[in-house]
Amino acid sequence: MAALATLCAAAAAQPPFQGAVIKSLSGDVALRVAGSDWFPAHEGTTIDPGMEIRAADGATLEAVAARSLQMFWLGPAEGSVVKHRKPETDPAAPDIEITKGHLALSFSPAESGANLVVRTDAGLITLNPGLYSIIASGKDRPLKIAVSEGRACLKRPDAKAFCTDDKKMISYDPGSDKAPRSSAVENSLLNQWKRLDWSIVGLKPDIRVIQPQEGALFTDSNITIVGVTTKGATVKINNREVNVKPDGSFSSLVSLFEGENKINVTARGRGGKTATIIRSVSLDTTPPILTISQPPSNFDPTSVGSCDSQNYYIQIFGLTEPGVSLQANGVNVSRFIEDDGSFLIQDFPIRRSERTLIIEAEDMYRRRSREVFHILEPSDPSRCN
Repeated sequence: MAALATLCAAAAAQPPFQGAVIKSLSGDVALRVAGSDWFPAHEGTTIDPGMEIRAADGATLEAVAARSLQMFWLGPAEGSVVKHRKPETDPAAPDIEITKGHLALSFSPAESGANLVVRTDAGLITLNPGLYSIIASGKDRPLKIAVSEGRACLKRPDAKAFCTDDKKMISYDPGSDKAPRSSAVENSLLNQWKRLDWSIVGLKPDIRVIQPQEGALFTDSNITIVGVTTKGATVKINNREVNVKPDGSFSSLVSLFEGENKINVTARGRGGKTATIIRSVSLDTTPPILTISQPPSNFDPTSVGSCDSQNYYIQIFGLTEPGVSLQANGVNVSRFIEDDGSFLIQDFPIRRSERTLIIEAEDMYRRRSREVFHILEPSDPSRCN
């Protein structure tokens, strides 16, 4: 069963033969080679080239070929593995034949450009790597080709190929004059795929990061990543594997560095395909910048401004961060902050009885920077009378 083990494009060399081995079965499943009697199938049996397969109503046969192909024959089903060795010059030569029933298969070859060809009474079906169902009912009966991921093309005699891809299906009745049509995959097939125990899957795993959200800002360097992925997938966060629960959920602590951080969350499916989400978050554990150029730390209010009988009026000049809340002696002066963080406050009033000037900058996480200035007695009090 060379074609089941490894399938190549026309220009590729034909790899060594590897047979498909029965991994599991239930119900009445029988095999036979040409000219022989039917015999019961058993786990561990190799399906040889040219061997026919028959699964009774309600029976299931699961066979795996190396790490490339997994197929489920769901009874009542009849088909065979094509006897010939697939020639390099004929990539359209069939690998499997199904005459009746439901064949669900996952194809995940290592070779680039490889495909799988299935023969039916309605024509040849060419499958790219992915996950599919083919439902055949014999001659002059409808044929269905459902695609979970990948691309399937039906080639009928003397007709152009009809193709469809992800999450769609082809329906075709060779007994009518109507052409094949494409539609959404039926719910019954979606549910059937979920019930099968896939070990070789050409699908990328689903992955969703619930928290943190993109652009989140943190003040604690240790955060928890929470997400969910496809059952059976493994997950790495920043190249470190984390525990995934049987339902696909996962969570893990991650340490952040000051500033912007890229969190790389990668899920790897059982067939080797990966899906990645990158979240950008930031850590800010430092209080906002606050630098006061004027007044000095100890100042005579009459030397940096004016005064009257009740107040001193001083000039305050400095630098902070855009977006902070800026207060001077409890008065909000945020409106004076420019886009670059600089601020200039002219004639800020201070009661003559006050002996300190307190300037505070507070960011959105209530981290504060504070500067305290001491107000000296005026060297010339008469200037304020």
